[in-house]
Amino acid sequence: MKEDSGNAEEEAAKVKAAADAQARKERKKELKRAKSIKKQAAKEARLKKEAEDAAQPTILEFVVQLDQPLGMKIDHVDGHDIYPAEITAVVADGQADKAGVKEGMMVTAMNGEPTNGQELDDIVQGVIAAKTEQTPLTMTLQLN
Repeated sequence: MKEDSGNAEEEAAKVKAAADAQARKERKKELKRAKSIKKQAAKEARLKKEAEDAAQPTILEFVVQLDQPLGMKIDHVDGHDIYPAEITAVVADGQADKAGVKEGMMVTAMNGEPTNGQELDDIVQGVIAAKTEQTPLTMTLQLN
């Protein structure tokens, strides 16, 4: 009988060991699944932040060096009626390029004065006057 009881104990120990091994295996799967979910959530959060950042307008204060060409072309683009002047070209390595000016930026202010409601000619004349009279000029540019 003692032998039967020893076999039963051995069998119980084997069953317990198998159950423990299965439980460890399941726990390992759970941890792997949780890690994967956490990694996916982090990736989604990063992508969401990148999308939000891309949606934010870029605003640049361009302090014009009066003794140098601007290095950009300002024009009116049909369909852009809030602000009259848009940067339509930027000269590589020019003053504007070095300051971070990008094509498509709108001139939203000059020396802190909003440009909405003005005409393109008002903006151009303001630049010419500043360069001619050597008065400081800061252009606020925005890229949506």
